[in-house]
Amino acid sequence: MNAPEYDPNDTAAQLAPVLDEAINELSASDRAAILLRFFEQHDLRAVGNALGSSEDAAQKRVGRALEKLRVILVRRGVALPGATLATALAAQAVTAAPAGLAASVSAAAISGAAAGAATTFTLINVMTMTKLKGAVLGALLVGAGSTLVVQQQSKAKLRDENLSLLQKYEQSTGLQAENERLSNLLANARQAEVMSREQLSELARLRGEVALARNQKADLDKTREENRRLRSAAAVPAPQQEAAPAQDDFPKASWTFAGYATPEAAFQSTVWALSTGDVKTLLASMAPDELSRNQERWQGQTEEEIAAKNKAEFEPIKGFRIIKKENLSDNEVVLTLYVDGMSPGEPTPRIKLIRVGTEWKSAGPLRDRSK
Repeated sequence: MNAPEYDPNDTAAQLAPVLDEAINELSASDRAAILLRFFEQHDLRAVGNALGSSEDAAQKRVGRALEKLRVILVRRGVALPGATLATALAAQAVTAAPAGLAASVSAAAISGAAAGAATTFTLINVMTMTKLKGAVLGALLVGAGSTLVVQQQSKAKLRDENLSLLQKYEQSTGLQAENERLSNLLANARQAEVMSREQLSELARLRGEVALARNQKADLDKTREENRRLRSAAAVPAPQQEAAPAQDDFPKASWTFAGYATPEAAFQSTVWALSTGDVKTLLASMAPDELSRNQERWQGQTEEEIAAKNKAEFEPIKGFRIIKKENLSDNEVVLTLYVDGMSPGEPTPRIKLIRVGTEWKSAGPLRDRSK
């Protein structure tokens, strides 16, 4: 708390005789840090860039160099605190360096820090200190030139070695990339093979399920056909066919699309299409001649108009029953129907169906009962 105060002029006077020799006792990196920070007054970021380090590392380097310089000065009889020494160094640099040489000194300090701090301090002494004689100056400059030549040769050799290593690295990288590409291709090929086997197995399983479903449907169709045949054989038509039977075989709630495997199924699919207004299914359920007649009859009408008309006609129908089945041939069948909800006095409808390929299609109503 009772530290003595130092006069800047007295401090500079004490430093002048011993400062050059004291700085020369520092290591190359410490000399470069002192010169850049105090004689050239660069900020710590610039010092770090010149020395190839960060701003924080430059601050530590300058602090260590300043402390080493202070210890050297103490041995020479000049005892100063670190802060006072830093201030004195900055003041000495401002008064000692000739005006207009700041740029050249800065360049010399930075290039010397990259190549070797001994040369840096020698060059700065040449430009800032006026007490050295010509012979000493010449020797220093020759030594600096020799050092630069050796450094340039070393740099050229290092560049050649770096280029050789870079080429080898690129070759190694290329081989690694090719090896990786081939490994990926092999892995993809194996994965595709495994997927193909799994897909084939899944396809075989699905085909088996489809074949089983077809067999079950065929058995179901045969059972339905046999049941209807037995019901038709057991039914005795009454003199008045318009009378309602005890129970409908196909009430309206059970109407659905049943396919075209049998005449009965084809007729039920036709009735379902008419009652729901499904014009596309209705057209698909017709035999070729019946389809042509209806297309002429519906010419000029929209699909919505046709659907609305058919739905309106089937609205009062509550169900139907097949009371007779006549096999005209292997490919022609006539179904005689009882219709629940048909207007009184209308004749009993008889519908003809024909086989087209493997499917039964509706050929329309028979108006002549004798046929």
